[in-house]
Amino acid sequence: MLFIESRIADIFVNHATRVTVLEGLQERGFIPLIRSSRLHFFEQALLGVERVKELESLVAVQSETEGEVPYVRGDVFCFEGFAHFLVFGDAADEGQALRAGIVYEAEVADASLKLEDFCRNVQAALESASHGASTRKESSPFIGIEWKRKEAGAGEAFALFANSDGAETDAKNMPARAAEVMERTRAVEILEDKEAREFLQRLTEAYADGRVAEGASVSGAREPAHEALVERFAAAGLARRETQVSCRKSGRSLFRLPSPDALAIVTASNAVCSECGAAVADERAEELVTPTPLASTMLKGGAWLASSLRAALASAGIPENEIAARAADAGTDARILA
Repeated sequence: MLFIESRIADIFVNHATRVTVLEGLQERGFIPLIRSSRLHFFEQALLGVERVKELESLVAVQSETEGEVPYVRGDVFCFEGFAHFLVFGDAADEGQALRAGIVYEAEVADASLKLEDFCRNVQAALESASHGASTRKESSPFIGIEWKRKEAGAGEAFALFANSDGAETDAKNMPARAAEVMERTRAVEILEDKEAREFLQRLTEAYADGRVAEGASVSGAREPAHEALVERFAAAGLARRETQVSCRKSGRSLFRLPSPDALAIVTASNAVCSECGAAVADERAEELVTPTPLASTMLKGGAWLASSLRAALASAGIPENEIAARAADAGTDARILA
């Protein structure tokens, strides 16, 4: 996972000074990736390095004269495990015309110190570019630049997405979602197994169509592998075991019980079949595996995959209140924004 930290300064750097600033940073060990790539292509076009800077100046003047974007809008400086960036804003960008930052991996130590060092080098390059070697530093307009921390927060796009109809964020339902998140996490771990997912899908479809016998466990009828899956489903709340009692003569279902223990209580009470009058203990009893509402929810539209992605984002360090999800209009997929 990558993290971003940045500083802003309320100054405007004119277009003519920007290339000089990048050159100053390169002298200090910060090689600008974008400019270096451009110079490489200029060198290839000219078949040599003699007039590369002249061509760069020509391209810069031409692009700005014709009203295009500035030739230098910023640059990137790459190192092992992190990269700095420098963005020269426009004069209209009040309060944040210049932005310096760092993009880094979680393993990088002292990222803030690296950013502070980069800001100092940017300021030194600005001072050198503005006054030249023979001018006193006191005359530089960039003396004493005040760098301010740019606070991170939910962007407008995230806020719009999270507050839209049908969107679900953990921030909205945090108290109620705690148990549900744990339950879904266990379910996702199972559904990431293709065989388990396909078996549960068959059980769910059979149950929805009234073919409950397909989930029945007649002595020795269910494969050992499927029996193990049923145990996992039950532990994760994706299925529950039930005992169905049916009339042997008519074949009609009489009732369902949550466990064999419950059946023992019923048979001990000398209950009789409402169809044929025989003792319930003599009627047909079979174990069923019934999918739970959670199973249907997780399988519908690939919701299990969305839950898997949310778990991956959370484990990568993204706070749950900065993750939002909503179903697409067709109901066959989901959209997630972090």
